[in-house]
Amino acid sequence: MLTLPLALCGAWPPTPAPYVQLARNVARSALTGARVWLEYMLMLVVVTFNIGLIVCATLGFMLGALAFGEHKLRTHGSASAGRS
Repeated sequence: MLTLPLALCGAWPPTPAPYVQLARNVARSALTGARVWLEYMLMLVVVTFNIGLIVCATLGFMLGALAFGEHKLRTHGSASAGRS
């Protein structure tokens, strides 16, 4: 099978269209806003000194992190850094 070097095939990985990048940025900023809002709400719960609410909110954050995790976008350089 004949393969060409990636340099001859054009830009790799292909860059997304501008509207796709805008949609990603809008979604990412909305999620950041929701996270900040939740963190401020947690701060207000802590100020009430109600241990039950503090434990429930903390467990909710922990379960959310377990269910959804921290998703990091890979760049082309980091995905192939360990390969030879």
